[in-house]
Amino acid sequence: AIRAWTKGEILEIRNPESVRPWQHVLDSLRSYITLARKLVICSKVSNEYNFGPNSEDISSVRDVISNAQKFWSNAKVKINCNIPALKEANTLLLNSTKAKEELLISPVWNLQESIEKTIDWYLKDFSGEKPIELCLADIDKFEKKMKNHDEN
Repeated sequence: AIRAWTKGEILEIRNPESVRPWQHVLDSLRSYITLARKLVICSKVSNEYNFGPNSEDISSVRDVISNAQKFWSNAKVKINCNIPALKEANTLLLNSTKAKEELLISPVWNLQESIEKTIDWYLKDFSGEKPIELCLADIDKFEKKMKNHDEN
């Protein structure tokens, strides 16, 4: 989407109703870091976990792109079911129950926040801001919300 939109091109989607377990990269990284820490501290921790979104954040490609378009002006999308199909599942889900129960972790940013933060990052990068500064700012925002998230 970003590659197309930064070039002013139309994003072509072949399977708009495909469902995926969308999650911000910082939530994924937090999960892996938490697992790594617990593996060092506690030998009883399993080494096999799924890290994914909360069930309410599992959405279709159409919904995610529609939300992203709200933050990227002139973002154009075309549904093109004639694109040569790759063999892929219509629905991909992750069961993160084990990670939530044993590691006590769950996503900090919901899907809407994740989309907004991602699009904002790319818009700022596209306008010339330094990627490292954008990353550090997002990490700071994430950590602040994580503190509140973990306290609740």
